[in-house]
Amino acid sequence: MKKRIIQSCTILVLGLTAMRTAASAGVSWLVQFDRTLRQLPESIAINKTGDIFVTLAPIHTIMKVTPDGMASTFAVLPPETAQGITTDPQGNLYVLLNSALGLPSNVGQLWRISSDGTNQTLLAAVAGARDLNALAFDHRGNIYISDSFGSNIYRLDSQGGFAEWVHDPLLAPQPNPTPCGIHPFDPGANGVAFDHDVLYVLNSTQAKLIQIPVNPDGSPGTPAIFVGPTCDLFAADGLALDVIGNVYAASNIQNKIVRIAPDRSITTIAAAPADPLVFPSAIAFETSFGLQKHIYITNFANPGGTPGIVTMDVGVPGRPLP
Repeated sequence: MKKRIIQSCTILVLGLTAMRTAASAGVSWLVQFDRTLRQLPESIAINKTGDIFVTLAPIHTIMKVTPDGMASTFAVLPPETAQGITTDPQGNLYVLLNSALGLPSNVGQLWRISSDGTNQTLLAAVAGARDLNALAFDHRGNIYISDSFGSNIYRLDSQGGFAEWVHDPLLAPQPNPTPCGIHPFDPGANGVAFDHDVLYVLNSTQAKLIQIPVNPDGSPGTPAIFVGPTCDLFAADGLALDVIGNVYAASNIQNKIVRIAPDRSITTIAAAPADPLVFPSAIAFETSFGLQKHIYITNFANPGGTPGIVTMDVGVPGRPLP
């Protein structure tokens, strides 16, 4: 189905503040959102020309933000909870919506929004998906989607076929209380990213980074633990990859960003007891010339703090988009 968007992508949303004021641990604000307008950013994607897109989860809205911090409404989806977002080589956006998070009655949806924001297309609706959370393309044009409460990875193949791809205990939530504490939402499989023929998946409550190889015929190999369990990865949410194989993860309730090296060592590269890192939920590398070493982080800021996007230079360029 297709739906025409009548809201212009040039309309500025009230309550946004663009800034790059210095913050702790080398982190600085790009833009601040307005909590009173329910502008809570959950996921982030950056296209090949450097435009930044974020989902404002409670108000099912996609914001477009320029690298200098100017924000505008790009699209408004049907009234569900907006979560993961990614982009294809042509600049189209792919967004996940959920109708009843964590409940068996949930219907998870995958939407495509055209690169100019004028058309929305429902690509898949999954009855019984518990929480379609994050998504990533591989280099063949397939999309992989995590289901945080269903212990699943789904796949939309390049021909439009949609199916469960992996169901595995390594993707399941760890019931509260976990060995690392209590997580308010208790998710399992969360952030995903694709690296050559391997899908990385963060499990928030098992506190692990999982690797799932992709066989030449597209079928999954056996999921395995790359790192963990370790409380350094407790509440790990979104992730991103750089060109030398480091994995960057946002630990939401720990208010920190960690880097996992190819040798499986873990370093905290940013942490704050308050703003600007309050419940960081997703990470993406900038693609604009001169900014490829900068990561951009959605600050969901729940239950407190200031929602918005923060940025920091990590010294290594991000892995090129598929």
